[in-house]
Amino acid sequence: MMINEKKCNAIMDMEHPIICINRSVSPKYPDFVKKLANPELELQGPTSFLVTKLSLWLHPIQEGKLKAVAYDEERDDAARGYDIYKYLEKNKMLESCCNLVDLKAIQDRGIVFFRKYFAKKFVFGWGSVVVDNRGYLVPYLYTDSVRVKLGWRYLSDYFVFRDFALLMLRN
Repeated sequence: MMINEKKCNAIMDMEHPIICINRSVSPKYPDFVKKLANPELELQGPTSFLVTKLSLWLHPIQEGKLKAVAYDEERDDAARGYDIYKYLEKNKMLESCCNLVDLKAIQDRGIVFFRKYFAKKFVFGWGSVVVDNRGYLVPYLYTDSVRVKLGWRYLSDYFVFRDFALLMLRN
């Protein structure tokens, strides 16, 4: 669904499910970012979409459908970020993943909007994996008691049942 920017801005309120995005301007990344892992995905995506048409995706290990490689006997229900990233790449799903531009647009809608559509989930934008001095990171959104926050998680970390990749559904 594509609508023009003027109409998009006119119908938006705090809870309306439409998200409008200016994809002509690169987002500002934190100073720690050295490079983008997939720069071709930075501004990819529609200029408007319904948040209700996003998919919350978990790696099969996070869903308990596959046994994790034994990194740690206590974490057989969690996937490493690298495993998720490789799975998304191998299965040609990275192109469908939300990116930093999408996450910031969702964050801008506020905590009422985020709680309505994502409840207590952590939602990740795998389309904007970055590199710093210590490794690869992926951006994500979460809430504290009063606002939606943007964080960054290393791909060497474990990702569990509440850590969803946010994907655009194709028509």
